[in-house]
Amino acid sequence: MSGRLGLRGADLAGALALVAVAGVVIWLMSQGGERPLDRSAMGHRGLVSVLRDAGKDARYANFAPVPAHSLGLRILPILDTDLDTPFERPVDRAAYLKTGTERDQRLDTIREKIALQPTLLVAMKWTRALRYTGYAHDSLLLAEAEVETGARATQFQLPAIVRPRAQTLTVDIAGHRALIYAPQVFAPLDEPRCLPMLPTDFGPLALSCTDLSDTPVFFLADPDLLNNHGLSLAQTAAAATAFLDQIAQPGAIVIDPYDYVFSTDVAARETARKWSDLLRFFAYPFSIVWAGLALMLAILLWRSGRRFGPPRDIFDDRASASRAVSIAAKARLLRLAGNDPELFATHVRNRLRQIEESLSGRAGAEDPIARIEHLTRRSARQEAADFAAAATAALAVGRDTQPHRLQALLEDFERQAERLVHGT
Repeated sequence: MSGRLGLRGADLAGALALVAVAGVVIWLMSQGGERPLDRSAMGHRGLVSVLRDAGKDARYANFAPVPAHSLGLRILPILDTDLDTPFERPVDRAAYLKTGTERDQRLDTIREKIALQPTLLVAMKWTRALRYTGYAHDSLLLAEAEVETGARATQFQLPAIVRPRAQTLTVDIAGHRALIYAPQVFAPLDEPRCLPMLPTDFGPLALSCTDLSDTPVFFLADPDLLNNHGLSLAQTAAAATAFLDQIAQPGAIVIDPYDYVFSTDVAARETARKWSDLLRFFAYPFSIVWAGLALMLAILLWRSGRRFGPPRDIFDDRASASRAVSIAAKARLLRLAGNDPELFATHVRNRLRQIEESLSGRAGAEDPIARIEHLTRRSARQEAADFAAAATAALAVGRDTQPHRLQALLEDFERQAERLVHGT
């Protein structure tokens, strides 16, 4: 009893601990806080959905290698204000919220990605506070110097990024009006080395530097044209789709904010598998694991053999043993249920089967009394009639039949069966 109480107490403690953990998680979620970058106002999960709704193959980058020629455009957001120095988080929370570095990115990685496939580099605009609050405001903008640090990190000589005094900017792209709040554009080009794209009254919103690189390279001054925050305004979603249609080549459009080169300049080779590759799973140090598993299995078999002994042969390899076990099990259930009349009737039906088998060598499916009477009425007409009457009376008992009546019917049935079979 104490063991059971101890087990129940442990289960109760585990359940209470699980409820406590769930409560803490729910409380933390209710307090709000930092959303994942890709699902925040600054992220691009919304762009993936918009492009897929338009029938495009769009996805976030993963770490599986893919051939570069299978990608039509890489969208590479600049998320680091200093590509040469690892980010160090300020101790002061207010200063931390004013920073713009979301991921450490290296200049050499960005240049390697640009050399592999058509790339759209997206400049920075907002501080980290936008991800926490989810609301865009002028006070959350990055300093223009920090924005230009990331935008000018490549080998291209780009014009300065400027912010017009206008609170909003409307850009027409293929008949769709994109609305941008607190816009930032490239300064007008005096001697353009990169072709302006998406012109506005204050300067181009994007640049095409395809003539300065072996692969097409594009720059976007304002990230709100493609991020979750901007796509929700006016017809920006349709305008963004039209803009990407203009610059993307055939293939998938991939959003790649990671400091990792997952694409290759050639398709990954498929190496043939050999049986020797499978044998490596049995070499050291895996051999130690297999030896431990073999030892554990041997101990398990030995202990189970000592505890329970060899397997029991329940039916003793006899064809009729399974039926005998079934009859015994049914009799036990009837005794436990207190249903003596049904137990009595079951016994009589089983005896009829035994008598029929002793007379004819086999037992039929239904009405054994009639078949037994048919087999014996020529040689023992009276005994057959008396046996049929006794068997019929024994099978006609009801649930309210008293035990002494059952005993009398059973004695008469067995006496008539003995007279019929053995003549005594």
